[in-house]
Amino acid sequence: MTGEGDEPGDLWPRDELAAALGADLPGLETLRMLIAHPQWVHRRIDALDYRDDTTFRRRQSVHFTIPMAAPEVQVLGARFRLIPLTTLRKETLVNFDCRDEAGAALPVLTRRQQGLLIVRGMAGWAEEVVGAPLRPDVAAEIEARLVGGEPSRARARAAFDAGGGQRDALLADDIFALVLERLTDQFLLTTLVRDPPGTQRIIKFSYEELGELAPEPWPRAPLAALCWIPRRAASAAEGLFTAESYHFEADMPHGVDVPSASLWAGPTEDEMTCVDVDPGDHLRIALRSPGFDHGAAEVRWSLRPARRGWLRAAWFTTTLAAIVLAVGAWRLDTITAGGSGAADPGGTVPTSTRAELAAAVILAVIGTLGGLVARIEEHPLVSRILAWPRRLAALATLLPFVAAGSLVVGPAGTARRVLWAVLAGAAGVVAVLFTVAFLRPTTEGDRPPEVTSPWP
Repeated sequence: MTGEGDEPGDLWPRDELAAALGADLPGLETLRMLIAHPQWVHRRIDALDYRDDTTFRRRQSVHFTIPMAAPEVQVLGARFRLIPLTTLRKETLVNFDCRDEAGAALPVLTRRQQGLLIVRGMAGWAEEVVGAPLRPDVAAEIEARLVGGEPSRARARAAFDAGGGQRDALLADDIFALVLERLTDQFLLTTLVRDPPGTQRIIKFSYEELGELAPEPWPRAPLAALCWIPRRAASAAEGLFTAESYHFEADMPHGVDVPSASLWAGPTEDEMTCVDVDPGDHLRIALRSPGFDHGAAEVRWSLRPARRGWLRAAWFTTTLAAIVLAVGAWRLDTITAGGSGAADPGGTVPTSTRAELAAAVILAVIGTLGGLVARIEEHPLVSRILAWPRRLAALATLLPFVAAGSLVVGPAGTARRVLWAVLAGAAGVVAVLFTVAFLRPTTEGDRPPEVTSPWP
C-alpha cells in the first residue's frame, strides 16, 4: 500500500481512500471483525527462521473465509473489503512483505490510513458505550493512545486510566478496555480484497524482528556460557487468540540441537501453562493448539551446540592436549636429560637436540589438531553459543606451544618443571570443561515440560 507520496493517478488515491476509511461504519465494523477473529479465521501458522544470532524472520499464514461483516469501501468506483489480519507492535517493520496464496503482492493500509480507521471506529464504539457524544478531552486521549508517539501514548494512558466522567464507563466495559489497551501498543495490519463474502483466502506476510536469547541469571550464566546447560529462547504466540487453530513452526540452524520446545498459554503471563510439547532432537519445531479468546501465549525452546562437528573435535583436541602436557610434565626430566644420562647411555643425542625434537613433536601434533577447532563458516547463532568454548579451545591449543617454547628458550630446572605442571593443570581443567559439555548431562532445560489441560 502506498502512503504519503501517492499521486492522483496512483492505484490508491490518498484523499478518496482517506475519506472512505474515516467514515463512521468501516472502522467500527473492522474492530468487530478483529474481536471476532476466531469466528472467521480458521488457522494461523507462525514460522520463524533465524537470520543471525539476534534476528529472525517471522512468516505468518492466515487462512480465513471472508465474512459478511467485512466492511466495504469504494475507491475510484471499485469496491473493496477490509480484512484486519492481525495486530503488530508499533515499531518499524523491517523487510515487510504481504502476498496472497498465488504469490501476488497485496496492498496493506499505511500507519496513517489504519489510524484513520481505528480512531473513528474506537470513537464510535466509545459513544455507543457511554450513550452520548464523547467529551473532547476523552476523545483526545483515545486518539493519542491509538496514533500518538510513545511519550504522548504514555501520558494519554495515564490520564485515561485515572478515570473520571465518561472514562469510568469505558473502563468498566471489559472488551472496550481490552481492545483499547491492545491498540495502544499495537497497530492493526489491514489489507483489501475484492472477493465476495464466503470466499476462502490464504494471505501470507513476513517481517524481521529481534530474537534475543534469554538472559541467564547467576549461577546459570557461566554454566550456559560453557554449554553445560541449554540456552533458552522464546517468542510471542499472540496468533493463538485470533484463529480457530494455531500452528507454530521454526527452523533452527545447523550446528545446534533443540532438546525441547513447548507452547505456553494462559489468562495472564503469570498463569501460563504448557499446552503442547515438541520433544526436540531435530531442527524443525512444530507445535499446535486450538485457539482461545484472550490471554497471553508464547513459545519456548532450548538450544545446545550439536555434539557432532565442532564440539566433538574440540573435546578430542583439548583432551589430547591435556594428555600430552600431563605426560610431558611427568617425563620432563627424561626429555631434558643430557646425552650421558640413563635415557641415552650412548650419548649420541645432545640435550639441546633432544629438547628441540620433543618441542617439534608437540608443535606438529597440536598444530595439526588446532585446525580442527579453527573458526569455520557457520550460522551466527551457533558462533554466539560457542563463543566461550571457542576461547577455551584456543587457550588449550596455545598451552602446548608455550610448553614447547620452554624446551627451546627456557626457563630451566625447577622453574621449567613448575611451568609444565601449571600448563598441564590448566589444560586438564579445559579438557574437563569440554568433557562435561560434550557428555551433556541432562538438565531441566533438556526435559520437555508436562502438558496440562488448557484453561477454561
